[in-house]
Amino acid sequence: MQRSFLWVMVGLWAACTPKPSVKDSASDPDTQQPQDTHTDTAGETGRDSDTETADPTDTAVELAWQQVTTGRIDSCAIRNNGEGACWGKDEFYQAYLPEAHLVAISMGDAHVCGLDETSHAQCWGVRGGDQGFGQVADAPALSFTHITSGTHHSCGLTENNNLHCWGKNESGQTTTPDLRFKQVSAGASHTCGLTENSQVECWGESANERTEPPSGLFEAIDVGREHACAIESGTQEVTCWGNNPAGQTDVPENTIGVQVAAGGEHSCVLSPTGLVQCWGSNVDGQTDAPLDTFTQIDAGWRHSCGITTESTLLCWGYDKYDQAQPPDLR
Repeated sequence: MQRSFLWVMVGLWAACTPKPSVKDSASDPDTQQPQDTHTDTAGETGRDSDTETADPTDTAVELAWQQVTTGRIDSCAIRNNGEGACWGKDEFYQAYLPEAHLVAISMGDAHVCGLDETSHAQCWGVRGGDQGFGQVADAPALSFTHITSGTHHSCGLTENNNLHCWGKNESGQTTTPDLRFKQVSAGASHTCGLTENSQVECWGESANERTEPPSGLFEAIDVGREHACAIESGTQEVTCWGNNPAGQTDVPENTIGVQVAAGGEHSCVLSPTGLVQCWGSNVDGQTDAPLDTFTQIDAGWRHSCGITTESTLLCWGYDKYDQAQPPDLR
């Protein structure tokens, strides 16, 4: 889900057209929402094509993956020149990347939000153009420094650390507290933020203690579907809380990190050395992180993705719709 991110500028790259989705199955739990029968072409979806790659004669410009974000059964990534790509099952048109160059991106279940070069939020997806619960239509016309998307809601932080959330609010997940934040992350029906004094504040659905974070000072936070994880200031130790049916909040002993990623029923951490460690549900291999070194990671419902120090995109876990098969780099 995403939610929080690190900024990364690494390596040379070039994009290829994403692989098409494999066939659907009505018996699977991830296909229980209304399905989109529209068939897109590469041009209609806004995915990268051969004509969109950088001019090979311009050797002064180094292009690299900047951020990767994961959703329920799809993923997206953007490069440092603002262009992007999405892959997986495009059931709600969430792969329709806007023509504007993006400096940040965050994926929910059936919608995506990004920040354009003017720092304004652009959101898209949700049942072929329907506005759903307002998570696409109601993005405030403000300049943001940070954006995050949950299942059916999104939030953004302004330059002065004011928080604005929009979208579905049946549990109060978009009813923000009167505080200033330096980081925010949205889940299924709750939201958590890192306040200016480095404490964690959560609101929305309170079942399974998901809105009862630990006390202390923290430097990073990420909210999954029904749980969250944070990195303690100074020690860099990882702590998690919330719903725990698969052990996603049972952090392995002595785990430290520089970034944490909370998914559906699994969690991952990026260590100071660049290695990724995951725990929780592994029914689809979502905790079997590659042994590469990474600069940024994100955890989706049942898969995860990361940007390696070699400027490649790698994903692992549930892959029925090729959501774990990012575009190749040449």
